[in-house]
Amino acid sequence: MPTLEASQSLAPSLLVSMPQMQDPNFERSVILLCEHNAEAAFGLVLNRRTDTPVSNVVRLMPPVSSTSSFAGEKKQSGLELWIGGPVEPERGWILMGSEPADVEAVQVCDGIFLS
Repeated sequence: MPTLEASQSLAPSLLVSMPQMQDPNFERSVILLCEHNAEAAFGLVLNRRTDTPVSNVVRLMPPVSSTSSFAGEKKQSGLELWIGGPVEPERGWILMGSEPADVEAVQVCDGIFLS
């Protein structure tokens, strides 16, 4: 079986499920592949929103404001919580569009950071 060379990583990339996908964990999913190598792959499902406000799950400093901007839209409910995938659902990740000054974050690609 051929091995994966370091230069053959597929990350970062977007994985879009095919319409024929029957697995409920990945059906109609868009996944940001953050890391990929011969031993493992790590990605986050980007299109599974929950009804739970972030403030119910995590305490951020400074606190989450009552409005936030997402795709040019103002949301009155604050930041939203999304389901990142079926593996380790109790673990939380913060995907950011700019590098935070006071938090260690990993750059996934230009303009996207993961904490």
